[in-house]
Amino acid sequence: MPRLKNAKLKCYFAHPYTTKGTSEEKEIIEELKSRRLDLYEPFTSEGKLLEKYGVKEYYTGPIYYEMAREIWTKDIGAVKKSDIIVAYLPHPSMGTAMEIATAYEFKKFIQIISPMKHPSFSIYADQLFESIQAWKNHKQYKWINYERQAN
Repeated sequence: MPRLKNAKLKCYFAHPYTTKGTSEEKEIIEELKSRRLDLYEPFTSEGKLLEKYGVKEYYTGPIYYEMAREIWTKDIGAVKKSDIIVAYLPHPSMGTAMEIATAYEFKKFIQIISPMKHPSFSIYADQLFESIQAWKNHKQYKWINYERQAN
């Protein structure tokens, strides 16, 4: 994990909108704050944008291109400014996957918490955890065999 002398690391917490307000989201945020990271949680600032476009929530009303573009620009900008990305993927999420790919492209340190076994995780993740509890206890998930099979 990156280290900065006398400075807080900036952490982007990527997760699907469907996990907003859940006990899992709250548990991860609490843990990140206890690690004294400068935390960016994308959904805390989006209320103003939804209000600006007259939308109550994602996926329930109209999605305006301008609104989607503004949210995307804001979130990807925050990923680029971060040192660490912690991605929680209890299920597939296009937005979270794009945030992970952007973090990878900009050489950010990436931790993925997910029960899913997806081959791309072995490429993108610096650390992979199968559960929130495993992540909190620093127990990485090992399911990929990097040795070639003899034929």
